[in-house]
Amino acid sequence: MNIQLMVFNPAGERGEGEEIVLVNPVVQKATKKTLLCNEGCLSFPGIFADIERPASVKIDARDIKGARFRFNLSKLPARVFQHEFDHLQGDRFIPDRSAMDFDVAHCLLTQPRKEKEKNEVVSPAKEAYRKILAQTFLNNRSRILVFCKRPPTATEGMLTALYDSASSNQNKVARTKRYIPQSADRTLDAPDLVDDFYLNLLDWGSRNVLSIALDNTVYLWNSSKGSPSELLTVQEDIGPVTSVNWAPDGQQIAIGLNNSDVQLWDSSSVELVRTTFKLAKICNHLSYMQYFLLCSLFV
Repeated sequence: MNIQLMVFNPAGERGEGEEIVLVNPVVQKATKKTLLCNEGCLSFPGIFADIERPASVKIDARDIKGARFRFNLSKLPARVFQHEFDHLQGDRFIPDRSAMDFDVAHCLLTQPRKEKEKNEVVSPAKEAYRKILAQTFLNNRSRILVFCKRPPTATEGMLTALYDSASSNQNKVARTKRYIPQSADRTLDAPDLVDDFYLNLLDWGSRNVLSIALDNTVYLWNSSKGSPSELLTVQEDIGPVTSVNWAPDGQQIAIGLNNSDVQLWDSSSVELVRTTFKLAKICNHLSYMQYFLLCSLFV
């Protein structure tokens, strides 16, 4: 049987590419100097392994016409030829032989042939017994070629300890019950509070200060101190106050008036910061959205 290896020479004698067929190639001589190469194969894409190859080889073969053909190869061409020559010799590219159990591989390869030769009907009890043996001794292995070592598996005791630890921590978390008071904690007297559904005269700020508009006056009640204070009182011709709303910082407060003005006050210094433009209608509701102040108008 003749073994043929096709080699493509991109240069050729005329500067054009040519195909050279080597019949029964043999590595006649190889140097003792070897090179360690990280080599792969198209049969197993994405898999590489470190393989030692002679730095240069001398090839003896015959061409397609039967004429003697000898040549020397070194470096990359020598590695490529030896790789393909290994295929011709039946040595397929197996990256990790140390991770393979050849006895188990031989059993998996010959088992279907033995079953075919016997041609016997296997009872359910025998099939169950075979599965138990395969699980015990073969660890349910079905692969014959192994390309990398499996990562070490954690011991069963360690997994059980981690699971028990996580379960115990979850059981320790106690469910908290929300306390809902059955009676008022404190009652504040608010005379002259306008009874109008469309007016927003109360607002609780982020600094735990309650603002309340009573007719023409705006009061602030600090819940931590428990004492009220007067912020402002407007004149009769522009009052009463129709809406109040705290800024997100809890320091500035927006106040809507009956004459369609909106004023911004600093609660710390008790000073008027600015008065916005006059609206077309009375501002019944104020609301801050980050740095924007929204005003709702009801006709």
